[in-house]
Amino acid sequence: MTQHRDARGRIDITHIKDWDEASETGQIQLMERFRSVSARVQVPKPIDVGQLFAKLNSIDATRDPFSGETPPPSSSSPSHQPARSPTRSPEPDASKAHQIRCYRELVDDGGRPPMALELLDEIYLHHAQFVEQLGPWLAGGPVSSADDLGVFSRPLARWRQFRRWQRDNRGGGAPEDTLSAFRQRKQREYVSRGLGQLAADPGFDETTRKMWAHEQQEHSTIKESAVDFEGYVAAARRRLRDHGFTEEFRLDEDPRRQDKRLTWIEYLEFEYWWLDKRAKSVEAAQERHERAWKEVVGSGIPRPGETREHFLASHAQPTADSNSPHTSHPAREGASRGKLIDRLKRTARAYEDAKAAEARQLGLVQWALAQMPEKPKPPSAGPTKKGNKRRRQEDDDDAVDRHTKQPTTKRRRQGDTREEGGASRQRAVPRSRLTLGLVRPVQEPRLTNEQGHRRSARIRDLAARPP
Repeated sequence: MTQHRDARGRIDITHIKDWDEASETGQIQLMERFRSVSARVQVPKPIDVGQLFAKLNSIDATRDPFSGETPPPSSSSPSHQPARSPTRSPEPDASKAHQIRCYRELVDDGGRPPMALELLDEIYLHHAQFVEQLGPWLAGGPVSSADDLGVFSRPLARWRQFRRWQRDNRGGGAPEDTLSAFRQRKQREYVSRGLGQLAADPGFDETTRKMWAHEQQEHSTIKESAVDFEGYVAAARRRLRDHGFTEEFRLDEDPRRQDKRLTWIEYLEFEYWWLDKRAKSVEAAQERHERAWKEVVGSGIPRPGETREHFLASHAQPTADSNSPHTSHPAREGASRGKLIDRLKRTARAYEDAKAAEARQLGLVQWALAQMPEKPKPPSAGPTKKGNKRRRQEDDDDAVDRHTKQPTTKRRRQGDTREEGGASRQRAVPRSRLTLGLVRPVQEPRLTNEQGHRRSARIRDLAARPP
């Protein structure tokens, strides 16, 4: 938060993007902290509480990781601090019921949960054992309880993003994207999580309006760069081919008419889009970090031969800064050097966060590949009319044989001059039986990680890295 204060000491949260993936418990605690602080703020208020409310209560699984740390206690004296409202944490039973509802909504909408519903009780008893398996959906922050896992709520949020992706790439304008629908959904979510008091807050309507406006602006950039549906389909095919998925497919302009496999192929392309975006973010963060290091080296701050890693480790503590006009020239020079060091540390953290986000995204892609539904098998050809007639004739012959107790091979047709022990008549095999044995659907083998990730050398390295 201190990195986003302006010259007047106000906190500008517009560009803060590292708290949207906080656990639900962490979001609630941080929101309560700022709401209690806002009661003591004098005009002009340095914090936009409504904007904070919107940020802290939206779970966006597409953003960078959140540190998970709450702000330090206020430095105000205890005598001037008002009574702090208790943290509104959901009850365990309410949290579990919320996850069950999320599971059902996810499955009903065609999504796939990462865990079986039967494991929910065990997850709430031993949540630490499931952190690694749920890692791709987590934000990288600390997981102190089962609520932080969001075992079904996080995958549901991700699936909703995909459904929004489908609508946006088909022209958008769906009823579920309106402000009214968004507000109703948020109200249901809060009540489901045992946080109905938040939905009853006087500022709920204004807060959800800001949340909706922020989401609308954000989703305008989360789509393929295509002007129409045909362009979207072509872009999806190119992206999947670039990543080794070569199966031919044709998306439907109405996604409700698509079968499960076709919908999942489109979901896979959605996750690949995010993987490419994460890869670009890593490259951009690396370039910024390289520039910051060059500036530090150019200023002569590191010792001769000192590596970047050693330099960062030796400057882990915050650097003193001073902009006072009364500060001496050496002190101002030291402050300038301190800014260079602080910028280097910030870019280093951003670079590590970008790589971690890319690794989590790769995990989502690998999971999506493993969940690909089987190709539907073509319907088997039924017996032909000719085959039916021949089979009925043979059945009639067998019935006569049983009645007369004479084996078919010993019977002779009228006018047949062969010996009784001669070669028996060979039954004709229906053509349909022959073709069924030859024409079999070819099962496409699953893509290996190496085939599915050739976009860049770094992505292949991530896929080959042992867990």
